[in-house]
Amino acid sequence: MHLPDRLPDELLYSRLIRHVSINGEEGHIFVRKILGSSRISIHPYLTSNLKYFGSSLNENSETLLFEQTLAPLFMFYLPKHAEKLAKLLLEGGANRALRESQLASFGCGNSLLLKCCPLCVSHDLHCYGVAYWHRAHQIPGLTACPSHPIHLQIVELNIRQRVVAGLLPTLNSANSPASQIECQVAKFSSELLSKLECGFNSIDISALYRFHLAQKGFLTRDGHIRRIDVMKQFSCFIDSYNNNESHFLPRNLLDYRYFTQLLETNGSHHPFRHLLFSCWLLREPDKMFKMTHYSERPKHCIDVRDTKKSIEMRCLRLLEENRSLNEIYKLTGKSRCYLKRLGALNNIEMKLSPKRSTSECHKRVLDMAFFGFHRRKISEICNLSLGLVEQIISSKPGLVERRKKCHYESKRRRYRAEIISFIRRFPDSIQKDLRIHCNKNFFWLYKNDHDWLLKILPKPTKPRGRYGR
Repeated sequence: MHLPDRLPDELLYSRLIRHVSINGEEGHIFVRKILGSSRISIHPYLTSNLKYFGSSLNENSETLLFEQTLAPLFMFYLPKHAEKLAKLLLEGGANRALRESQLASFGCGNSLLLKCCPLCVSHDLHCYGVAYWHRAHQIPGLTACPSHPIHLQIVELNIRQRVVAGLLPTLNSANSPASQIECQVAKFSSELLSKLECGFNSIDISALYRFHLAQKGFLTRDGHIRRIDVMKQFSCFIDSYNNNESHFLPRNLLDYRYFTQLLETNGSHHPFRHLLFSCWLLREPDKMFKMTHYSERPKHCIDVRDTKKSIEMRCLRLLEENRSLNEIYKLTGKSRCYLKRLGALNNIEMKLSPKRSTSECHKRVLDMAFFGFHRRKISEICNLSLGLVEQIISSKPGLVERRKKCHYESKRRRYRAEIISFIRRFPDSIQKDLRIHCNKNFFWLYKNDHDWLLKILPKPTKPRGRYGR
């Protein structure tokens, strides 16, 4: 099967519509031919099952993902979900992919929309003989065309099967001029999307924002944000932005959470909120990829998070000098618990005033922990607090993972034994009896030891009919 060749900045969804329009084919028949079911609904800009499309169309699925959907934009601004989102879009699972894209949690409860620019439609008809859906126009929240200073026209998709023959942009002479800010945000978004086509490395968006805020004087010497100044200038910037979806914009001048949430590491917030803030702060998308800027910290700004490593090295140096924990606490502000764990991880012997927690006692705790004793039992035997026992165990590399594995194996053996015991006591039992009387064991093994459970379960009995024979 062959789709029409991709036109500049065209969505994969648009190519599918052009295909069924040319061939006069019903959308649900085409979807069933490609994906095996006519009930599957195609998302316009987060299209899933790309591996199936790629194999059926003899095209690279990665190219479809990065060049013909909006996935790169969501992956860039949602780094915590990027890997799983890409996997779901490639291998299938449209509903799970949408959940992973966080669209449901962004308050976007309206119908899906398709957007087009009347001047782009006229240009496409003149140059290519057909109008199509541009990818950059579909960015959620965007109201203006990146190429022309006019508002985008909207088409709502209220039907389940969205691959409909003839569902292409139509020429409309009614043009509404867009504001300068709307055009600026649209151009910024389009340029960023085109740069993400070639792939990208994960970027700490929070650190990037903080660096540029510091350069503009919006951070104090202690690394705190001057929220009032930021909100005042940002609100002036977006004041003329015309967007009917209020959740994309700050509610008022006191809505500081609008941008402080964007500064959270690994936060999950709508890409358009990032685009608005990035456009105001950076003005050019190229600045997002110039990583050398991070090392050029302005002299007037000290980012508290950047000093974490230096404080840790200072604590290590003071511990090696045999300073007391109280003295190190006064110099660095780090708690005794933190210092004890840091010393244990780096094999630094500390002279502590309590004599109960000796090196011999530590060795005994580690030996008992290695053989699977419960930490509360270790605490009672060694006469140590539960917190200290946990600290000693966590300071030994690999011991926590071993204990988790032993706990898992022990639980699996116990649940297996209980299932086998029940089957031996009631040889005529059926699977339903196991689910009722060994509910916890059954479902834990069903999730964690599925193959073994299927082998040991009683064979299904043949149905006897309503009256039996």
